[in-house]
Amino acid sequence: RSLGTERADVDGRSVDVLHVGRTALFYLAADGGTAGRWDPESGKWQELPHKHVSEVRRGLRMARDISAPDLLRLPMPAAGAGS
Repeated sequence: RSLGTERADVDGRSVDVLHVGRTALFYLAADGGTAGRWDPESGKWQELPHKHVSEVRRGLRMARDISAPDLLRLPMPAAGAGS
């Protein structure tokens, strides 16, 4: 129900991290060229296919109140993942 954002370091590069409630974490590299998500099962960041870059960028804009809330189409972890 909530979105948040923060600046972080992932694998030695500066990224913007998108928090989707308590469910998922996504990042967008500072250069805007790559996106990824946190995999709770492996405990590592996984790079996402390029088709998800624009959705992560849109989610960051919503979290910063730059654009209106809307539906995001992002690959979410399966129910029960990480438990």
